[in-house]
Amino acid sequence: MRTRPHPGMPRVACTRGKRIGGAAVTDEAMLSMALHLRDRGVSLRDIAAQLVITKGKKNGRHHSPATVLHMLRDHDEAAAAPAQPVS
Repeated sequence: MRTRPHPGMPRVACTRGKRIGGAAVTDEAMLSMALHLRDRGVSLRDIAAQLVITKGKKNGRHHSPATVLHMLRDHDEAAAAPAQPVS
């Protein structure tokens, strides 16, 4: 039994310009709504229930709480990182 389809597949796909995984379904409007709800003290599950995917194959479905968590965590890490000086 193999754990991965092909061990070299991600590397080969990247060199050909392919992406592995699903399409990104989050956008800036969704992030701002999630941030607004989080500031009001709404739980991750309730935030995920209120956000609706508006594009792609999953159009009309809701995000999972894990997706909302990752989206908010990525935003917080980007905001906490110091700005890089331009040289």
